[in-house]
Amino acid sequence: MEIWNGLFSMVKLIIKHLIFILTFLGVCEAQKNQPEITSQKRPLIILPAEQGDDATSIHYQLVEIVAAEASQLGRYNVFNRQDLKKIFEEQALYMAGIINDSSIIEFGEIAGAKEAMLIKLIQFDQRGIPKTDEKEEETNFFDVIVAIVDASATKEKGEPHPDNIQTVLAFSIKTIDVETGQTLNSHYISAEHTGGGRGKSLKTTLRQARRKLSVKLRQMYKLTSQVLESDRKEIMLVLGEDMGVKKGTIFEISSLDETKIFGDRKIVVPGKSVALVRVLELSKDANRSQIVRRWGKIINGYKATEKTHFMPAYYIAGSFGTDQSDFNIGGGINFNPFNKTNFKIGFQFGSAQDSRNNHDLIIGVPFGLTANIIHTPSFSLGGTINLHANAVFRQDDDGNSVSAFYGIPKVGLETIFMTSPHRDWIFGLEYSVGSMTGGWGYTKGEGEDVETEPAVWKSKMGPSPALNPSGLFFTVGVRFLNF
Repeated sequence: MEIWNGLFSMVKLIIKHLIFILTFLGVCEAQKNQPEITSQKRPLIILPAEQGDDATSIHYQLVEIVAAEASQLGRYNVFNRQDLKKIFEEQALYMAGIINDSSIIEFGEIAGAKEAMLIKLIQFDQRGIPKTDEKEEETNFFDVIVAIVDASATKEKGEPHPDNIQTVLAFSIKTIDVETGQTLNSHYISAEHTGGGRGKSLKTTLRQARRKLSVKLRQMYKLTSQVLESDRKEIMLVLGEDMGVKKGTIFEISSLDETKIFGDRKIVVPGKSVALVRVLELSKDANRSQIVRRWGKIINGYKATEKTHFMPAYYIAGSFGTDQSDFNIGGGINFNPFNKTNFKIGFQFGSAQDSRNNHDLIIGVPFGLTANIIHTPSFSLGGTINLHANAVFRQDDDGNSVSAFYGIPKVGLETIFMTSPHRDWIFGLEYSVGSMTGGWGYTKGEGEDVETEPAVWKSKMGPSPALNPSGLFFTVGVRFLNF
């Protein structure tokens, strides 16, 4: 028996040492990868339109828009082939005709760029459709481009609906390796607007296209930084104005990637995300950022990756009256959830008690504005102003199904607790400062013969019902973030 106990103890000891050795070897084979900080602007050649050098064409102007947006981002050194034409001619380097893949290599060597971008127009159409006029918008950057393109357009006499133009624009941007001519990536961008004359419709469409283009260009060359210093509320990051970082830019903080060796293979394991920060102040080569959301520990040297695009947050919530048995349940969209001031809009349904003690059905749209007074990486407290625009339904004294407008302005406080990287608890306390109720009515008839009639309220049953919410309203909900 003693022999078996001795053997058992020896086996346990051997296993313990094997586990230690394997763990040690695993640690030795895992190597931390320092982040590749974006230290230089990326040279980028914007190639000319295939349709030629007509500066009044939409093809030419698309190239100008792409070049202007890439330059404004600050992370690209842009070489607009249309602007460099004269320089190439003076240096006897310009080749007449359409740019093809074989000439891309030579232009790349001149600019020192590794990539070139081709812009191809897929669809451009403007036509009048029957729609009411819209209010003119203010002049902006696109007015010059619109004037050039609009002036060159041939306007047929008697064009239908000339002040209600629908503009459809679709184009692609393709990035090519200047050394091999290989396509690196391709993106499709489309925009559409209906309203106003040709100039106004084109201007609005170009504005939509430029917003989408800006996101695509940022995604193609994301900024990568590193944490220099950190405390409970703020951190210092590499990168500043010289690389196009702007106030309000969001960075995601994560631990360093690791390279692990499994046999003869090297595998890069991505680091774990720990926080989101928003840029507050900038110098030429650094920035100070506020920690807006944190679910892990931030350590100096961690990687910071630019977040190029954010979806709004979504929420579901329920509200309950303390004095009356009013309640509503709904959900909606929370815009700019990381800003000090954010806006919400949603849909709700519920019940409200009227002056006849009847519980009426309500369906509506709540609008909300929240201004944060206290904001920490995991908690916020702010004042709220909400307007609930509802339709209220019940039956009148003749049994008709009637409805009325019912608006409730509320003020209060809202607090949010982070429970996970992508989820928050919402708690609110509001006070109704009044109500607005329209006249009760119902419809009768069908098709074109529909008429609106006032509700019937019999005097012996009392005055027409009114809705006057009172007391405090308690709100609880959940918010979901997508990043």
